[in-house]
Amino acid sequence: LAPYASYKIIGMAVMDVVDLLHEQAYQKAARGAFALGEQFTQTKTFKRKKAEYLSGGAGSQLQIPDYPVDHDFKKAVDKSVAERYAPSSDPIKTTEAWLKVYEDYAWDPWLDLLTPESQIMRDRYPFALYEEAMRFEQMKKMRPYKIVVKGNYAVARPATKKEIEHWVPILMKKIDGLWRIDISETYKNIYTPAPGKSFRLRIRHFAYAFAFRDMRSSINDYVEPIPLNMPIAQKVASLEKKNDAQSYFELAEVLYRNAYVSAEAYIYYDMAVELEPNNFDMRWSYAERLLYGLAYKQGLKVLDGLDDRAAALRGDLYYKRRKYSLAESTYKKALKQSFDRDRAQRGLSKLSSKRY
Repeated sequence: LAPYASYKIIGMAVMDVVDLLHEQAYQKAARGAFALGEQFTQTKTFKRKKAEYLSGGAGSQLQIPDYPVDHDFKKAVDKSVAERYAPSSDPIKTTEAWLKVYEDYAWDPWLDLLTPESQIMRDRYPFALYEEAMRFEQMKKMRPYKIVVKGNYAVARPATKKEIEHWVPILMKKIDGLWRIDISETYKNIYTPAPGKSFRLRIRHFAYAFAFRDMRSSINDYVEPIPLNMPIAQKVASLEKKNDAQSYFELAEVLYRNAYVSAEAYIYYDMAVELEPNNFDMRWSYAERLLYGLAYKQGLKVLDGLDDRAAALRGDLYYKRRKYSLAESTYKKALKQSFDRDRAQRGLSKLSSKRY
């Protein structure tokens, strides 16, 4: 809990702890430490854990290192070993360097191995030991890797066609001739319900979509990064020195759309709309980000009091909360507006297949 608490993200801490307890309970039951009812022993999860234990496979016991609670996982990597985690002109070598980061728990956020946006994310996001241990297990099972490349973007996937449970792709971007790990776009566009669970592709159109043509996506919209006229670290530092609504809003957009530091971005969105509560664009954009971040109830609160230009977005938020009658009436209001009518039409089309 401590790393999350220090970043004021307690909710994510609770999720991680619950997932850890769930995993440990199934592992111990599979080893015979205690008996489970039939409603649990007949699940796919228990059968998989039992098979892993009986086979003695690598997945039979997730090993979580015993570090002191105040251990600094983000301490700077010593220059004498920095080459071990260096980016490469070969995406396979960059992928292997990324696994070494996990192997050594070398979570220096400013490693050259990361894209600049990912450095910002790592610096401002808590290190979650259990989450990263699970991800490391997934990545090891993916070997050997198949690298799919298009221009300056590459994705590492399992090379074999055999089913590999719960694999998560590794995204890379070429910068100055070297392939660097893009964790910002990974977290933003690839949704993993919980550590160790299979991922879902969130969108259909983003820079790495070419590597996922065999998969379905859950939504159409893409939270595209903002073009910047300076390095992202410099931009963030510049905006943090200002205290007006527009600067808070711009900082929130850069943190959310470019680095995907969503929890901190929400704080700056709040600060912006508090200073300019009648600014339609700020509140609409904030609610749009909350929709993407699955915070539907909060999104509706942000839109409260806005005129019917926000009706289509409000309809989407009602739809996600399964309030289909409210969604329908709200979408119909939106059709009377010239703003965002396509979204309203898509929403009504989705509702046509629902019974409510």
